[in-house]
Amino acid sequence: MVAELLDHLIIFGISLGIIIVFSGLVFLAHIGLTRLFADKPDRQHYRQLILIATGLFALTLAFILIPVSDTTQGQLLGFLGIFLGAAIAFSSANPIANIISGISLRASRELAIGDYIESADYRGRIVQMDLLGVVIAAGEQGTANIPNVYLAANPVSRNSAMDARVQTGVSVGYDWPRGQIEEILLQAAKDANVDEAVVEIGSLEDFTVVYRVCGRVADIDQLTKCQLALRAAVLDGLQNAGITIGVYAPAAVPQSSGMDVKARQAELDNVAANKEQKANELEKLKNEYTGMSQRLIEVEHELREAGPGEKRKPLNLEKKKLEAKLLRTEKEIAKAEAMLEAA
Repeated sequence: MVAELLDHLIIFGISLGIIIVFSGLVFLAHIGLTRLFADKPDRQHYRQLILIATGLFALTLAFILIPVSDTTQGQLLGFLGIFLGAAIAFSSANPIANIISGISLRASRELAIGDYIESADYRGRIVQMDLLGVVIAAGEQGTANIPNVYLAANPVSRNSAMDARVQTGVSVGYDWPRGQIEEILLQAAKDANVDEAVVEIGSLEDFTVVYRVCGRVADIDQLTKCQLALRAAVLDGLQNAGITIGVYAPAAVPQSSGMDVKARQAELDNVAANKEQKANELEKLKNEYTGMSQRLIEVEHELREAGPGEKRKPLNLEKKKLEAKLLRTEKEIAKAEAMLEAA
């Protein structure tokens, strides 16, 4: 009895010693990997993968080396598999999704340390990447940890650390000379410390021209600051030149002719009144269409309840008239919408 108990204690002591030794080895591996990758913030996912693989290998090897029978070893390894499966099944899906998304992001090399990223919820420069998320420096807000699954599921704009760029757009009337606008925008880019600035015409609208000025920022940490400074410089430059943004240029109206100014204003007022009248007519047609549709539903319901007989004749006649009116009204609505859009 005592000998059997002593044997069990020896087996337990040896097993415990093996587990302690391998746990110590995993801990030492963790310390070594942390030091090895300390200056490699873009390689943290490698450290985590190596540490996970080392831990699983050490745990499996420890179970194999424990001095027990083959049957018991098989049961222990089976228990290990069940435990890992249960841990994955009952744990939150977010860590697993983050790991998968993190591996995908690293494999595609879409992001890198130093890149400036911007989304609806986050904005800043990437300072660390690992399997669970990305750490960004968000200026005065400090740092923020973005889960990898968020980066994979949401649109994120990226400025490479090697080629950080800013841009802004503005629309002005056709009567302002293009050369003057480009000169103002290039000077604004220079004032905002934007290098290699260029001006391009984004689009030609009905009454305005959309210009865009873009350029490169030498220091990606100053990207947000340069973006704000560029917008402010563009606004100041246009205002100092007397150019009104987004409307007809004041220079288009001769200052010496008050009658021309009044005539132009009257023309604009007529256009606005005409557009408002068309909108009211369209709204009236839509209301009539809704009322006729509701009445048609009521007539169809009355027909179902009327049964065979003379009562169905006036209902059938009304139904046909309503269907014809609805068809005409649909065409009138389509025509009114086209006229309103063209106004």
